[in-house]
Amino acid sequence: NYYSHYKSISYNTITSRQGTGNYYGMYLYYYDIVDTLTGNKISVDSKLSGFGIYMNNYTNYSSYSGNPGLVSNNDIRISSVNASTALYIYKPNQIWRIFNNSILATSTSGIAYGISLCNISTAYRNEVKNNIVVTNGATDYPLYISGTATYAGRNYLLSDFNDFYSPTYVVYAGNTPYKTL
Repeated sequence: NYYSHYKSISYNTITSRQGTGNYYGMYLYYYDIVDTLTGNKISVDSKLSGFGIYMNNYTNYSSYSGNPGLVSNNDIRISSVNASTALYIYKPNQIWRIFNNSILATSTSGIAYGISLCNISTAYRNEVKNNIVVTNGATDYPLYISGTATYAGRNYLLSDFNDFYSPTYVVYAGNTPYKTL
C-alpha cells in the first residue's frame, strides 16, 4: 500500500509458512503512516531472506502524521538461510520510538540484523530503548546503522538501556563493526 494511515497495527500473531522466497511479516512502504505497532508476535522462517517488520521510504511522513511512531513490546523471531532482519527502518520521515521489544534474528549462511536503521536527517532522531536483541553468527549485528559515522551520532539516534548480544559484534555503525558500546 501507498499513502495509508493506520492508527494501530497491534496484538497480531504473524507466522510464516515454509516457503522458497523472501518473507515479510509486515511490509510498510512509501508514505505509509502507522502511529503504533505494539504487542505483535512475528515468527518468520524463510528459505531465502526474512524480515519481521519492514518499513521503507518515508514511513510516517511528517507532513501527514506529525507524531512519532511507536514500535513497542513486539516479539520478533526471524530465521532464514540468507539475510535476516527483524526490524528494518529505511529513510523514515518521522521519529520512531523503538521500545521494549524482544528480538531474535538468525541466519544459517547470511548476516542477521536485529534492528537495522538508516536515518538521513537530524530532524528525525530515532530512539532505541530497553530492547533485548540477540543474533547468533560471528558477523551478525543486533543494531545496524547504515551510512557514515555521522548517522550513528547523537543527533540521529538515541540508544539507551538495551541488551544486545551477538558472539562477536553488537553494533555496526559508520561502516565499522563494534564489539562493545
